[in-house]
Amino acid sequence: MIFFNKNIFFSFFAASLALLTACSKKENLATGNLSTQLMESTWAIHYFNAGSDNTGDFSGYIFNFSSNGTCSVKKGNSTFAGSWQVVSGENNVEKLQMNISSEPVLHALNEWWRLQAISYNLVEFTIDDTTKNKQFHFIRL
Repeated sequence: MIFFNKNIFFSFFAASLALLTACSKKENLATGNLSTQLMESTWAIHYFNAGSDNTGDFSGYIFNFSSNGTCSVKKGNSTFAGSWQVVSGENNVEKLQMNISSEPVLHALNEWWRLQAISYNLVEFTIDDTTKNKQFHFIRL
């Protein structure tokens, strides 16, 4: 006969839940963390839409953001230099501005982008211009 002790079961369940919660990555970050997130890793464009899905245009481009406001974008053996900044906009929503001028494909990113969502692995932006319909997502590499 198996003896079932509710207190032991509840203690085991609570400890397991606490352990699993402690091991998960932080998914929601507070305002002010966009710059930190971008500088902590390299990024690729996971999704780009400018009226239609143009994600394939950005295949192979790897983005690296430095603390001095410069960024580099690599594709194969080519490297493209640029600049970036993050500012706090209306309602404390962070905005990203990039300026990468030496590669025509990357010109589409030379805009002000409003942060829509941020997690450890994914950062989502929409264009900060109501007359345009553009959005893109960075994915952490």
